Amino acid sequence: MKKTITLLFAIFIFLSPLTRAAEQDLGIFEQSSDVGQLNLESNVSYDPNTKQYTITAAGEDMWNDTDAFHFAWKKLSGDMTLTADVHLLGESTNEYRKAGLMVRQSLDTNSAYADAVVHGRGLVCLQYRPADDANTADQCKKIPLKKAKKPVTIKLQRQGNTFTSYIIVKDEAPRLLGTEEVILKDPVYVGMVVCSHEKELQETAVFSNIKLESAEQEPEQKTKQEPKQEPEQESKQELKPEQETEKTPQPDENLENEG
Repeated sequence: MKKTITLLFAIFIFLSPLTRAAEQDLGIFEQSSDVGQLNLESNVSYDPNTKQYTITAAGEDMWNDTDAFHFAWKKLSGDMTLTADVHLLGESTNEYRKAGLMVRQSLDTNSAYADAVVHGRGLVCLQYRPADDANTADQCKKIPLKKAKKPVTIKLQRQGNTFTSYIIVKDEAPRLLGTEEVILKDPVYVGMVVCSHEKELQETAVFSNIKLESAEQEPEQKTKQEPKQEPEQESKQELKPEQETEKTPQPDENLENEG
């Protein structure tokens, strides 16, 4: 009898985190997962009223050929664009802490990916691993530290095998971070990432004004908008600044290699 009770208790302890994860409201995303080994338990919360996400996580790094970070994600296929205001909270002893947006082939630690991330030291970077097990590379821009301590608007775009990322400053044309080719097979994982750059230290980031656009979601959006013509017109107008800025992106300046 005692063995049966012990076994049932062990099963309950094992399954309860999975049950909580399945029941958790993650808004437009499906699940959240640690990628790689994280020594501290991660936490993701979503406020349906403000549509803000708060992610607290550790993680040694997202660099070289192995990653360790937390990922709130959704599986999608085809072209897509993810935009968000990313705010790393508080001060940190590690200037390489990161938070941002990612498109990734798998949840393996060595997976190919591309991302747009904000660093604690005032850098915003396009990072990418062109193939599984390859080393990560990046293109970065410096922003004033005062701006880095506030929400930073970034955009990550996938068109075929081409990934492009931007910094978006209010009332200014988007600044091009970089464009790289990373070959990923559909479906891919797309979502938000946080990495503290420390095994035994967690960092917290808030993600707001999140907008995920994809070819896979268009049929559903059109069905919902058929009774009303005005929302369709508004969505078309929203694409105009993107088309214009892609023709005249600001030149890449202050490029640095980042870890």
